[in-house]
Amino acid sequence: MGNYSIIENESDSNSESKEKNKSEKKEFHAYVPSWTMDEVVLSDQVRDSIKDAIAFCKNRKKIIEEWHFNRFLKGNGTICINLYGEPGTGKTTAANAMVNAIGLKAVEVSLAEILGNLQGQTEQNLSALFKYAEDNNYIIIFNDADSMLSQRSAGTANSDSMNISKDHLLNLLDSTSVIIIFTTNFMKNYDEAFKSRMLFNIGISLPNREERIALWKFHVDSKMPKSISYEELADLSDGLSGRNIRQIAMTMGIRLTVGKIKIIEKSIIEIEVEKIKSAIRNVTEKSEKVDEKDLPKSVLNHL
Repeated sequence: MGNYSIIENESDSNSESKEKNKSEKKEFHAYVPSWTMDEVVLSDQVRDSIKDAIAFCKNRKKIIEEWHFNRFLKGNGTICINLYGEPGTGKTTAANAMVNAIGLKAVEVSLAEILGNLQGQTEQNLSALFKYAEDNNYIIIFNDADSMLSQRSAGTANSDSMNISKDHLLNLLDSTSVIIIFTTNFMKNYDEAFKSRMLFNIGISLPNREERIALWKFHVDSKMPKSISYEELADLSDGLSGRNIRQIAMTMGIRLTVGKIKIIEKSIIEIEVEKIKSAIRNVTEKSEKVDEKDLPKSVLNHL
């Protein structure tokens, strides 16, 4: 009688586990990107590379067949595009503009949304993501991709579990026909197996002076009262990213609206630029001293 009781309890436990897995099934949602290529500030070289990637995605079959690229591009594997560069350089914005130019919808994810708490759940989430994208002809944008594509390691149960997830992702890249755009600040951390699957590697650098002028013109409307030129703004913001410039522009807009300032002046911009540069220095120093105990549990469990 006791044996039957044990079997019954195990069955109940398995049922509960299955129900829990069902309830925790990951759902993904597609959207139409609002950014266009005309709105993204890029160097001519980067823009040309991105246009090449867009053209390939739109004309893949014709390009491969007409020029006999099927001699070395075998099967119908995933088109992997990798956008890399420093934080705030517009990688995710560029990815959205690319999807818009291709004429499809995007599904945007990061590792935190893919990780599962139960054994095998991360792989299930990855499979569900690729199936959703493939069935509906959506493009995946995978942000902070280095957290998933980093070099495989061994030695702990957690690292073994993460290695299984990475191997599963590699299989999905080889066996499904989706377009996926990875974005990362740390491409140097990529596992060689993932690097070799990137059809396009496009680096996006911090904006140069000409690009900063364009960024200031885009973010600070000509109607905003100011006693400083776009050229001066560009000179003052040397070393800042597009995200930093947007942050300063929004701060100026808020202060003008509530009457805290009457006009955007050089001295005000100098203060805001120094605040951002100081914050960047602090983050850089802290990142060099990061301790495992300070990492989020969801990430720490998979190191």
